[in-house]
Amino acid sequence: KLVTISAGGLGAVGMPALTPGQTVDVEIKSDSLKFTVKAKAKLLYVNQKGFIGFKFSSIHMEAQSAIIDYIRGITETPQAA
Repeated sequence: KLVTISAGGLGAVGMPALTPGQTVDVEIKSDSLKFTVKAKAKLLYVNQKGFIGFKFSSIHMEAQSAIIDYIRGITETPQAA
């Protein structure tokens, strides 16, 4: 299950046993993104609570832009009038 996402990687929980350093294919489907994001990601760490940190090792610019647009959309604060 996807927990966090950034232009550089993602965090997840509830995944099968993986080894730090392993590269995996990821596919992120969400109504919040313009399209399904496909990328390769390197597993950086697994913490004691099972949180897994990945760094994108190969991602298309369009996919990265879709992630950035999503992040901007959830982090923008309303401007004062």
